[in-house]
Amino acid sequence: MSILNFKKSVFALSLAVFAMPNAGFAQSTDVTNKEIPTSLPSVSTPQEYVRQKPGELLIEAPKAENNPASNPDLNNPILTPNVPQKPLTKAEIAKQIAPNFDVGKNYKRLVQCYGTADFLGAFTDVRASSPGANPQIKKMAASINAQKAQMQPFVLATTQTVPADKFRADYDKAARVVQNQVFGAKDFNLALNKQLATLNSCGKDLRTWAGVK
Repeated sequence: MSILNFKKSVFALSLAVFAMPNAGFAQSTDVTNKEIPTSLPSVSTPQEYVRQKPGELLIEAPKAENNPASNPDLNNPILTPNVPQKPLTKAEIAKQIAPNFDVGKNYKRLVQCYGTADFLGAFTDVRASSPGANPQIKKMAASINAQKAQMQPFVLATTQTVPADKFRADYDKAARVVQNQVFGAKDFNLALNKQLATLNSCGKDLRTWAGVK
């Protein structure tokens, strides 16, 4: 071996020996410089998953508290607590019977119409039941009684807030006024026709109270 080659071998060996400690030092430095986590990663609560159909991916199951359909107790009417309903007032009951009838506003008109129908109905019934009665009188009696029957819902609504005895006394008084006007008039037929016209005008009010246009 030449001197030149020997020197090259020695120099290469020295480089190899010198590089080995440096490599080990660099490795240990790299390890110590790594950040050590100060806290452990949070562990999430296990989540339930469901498969919608065979072959489909698993999807997250909805939580029971956010999905009433998954909680049968919420949909069970037996288990649902019954909230007590506030009882209706008499005025509210009257409105349910006749929504378009205002007892306070229309009371006097109802008393007049019902009292007039009460007298004329009784009067024509007597005439229609007499022997040889005119068929026109029978038809009139049936019409008046039918109109009186149409007033019954408004009478029922009225007696929710007005005592029945008071209403009866008021319409009876109105009927007596009509009776005195008919029998006390010089022209009986003229006075009777006038009361029939009054009763006929009541039909418009009945339609309004019934919500019929």
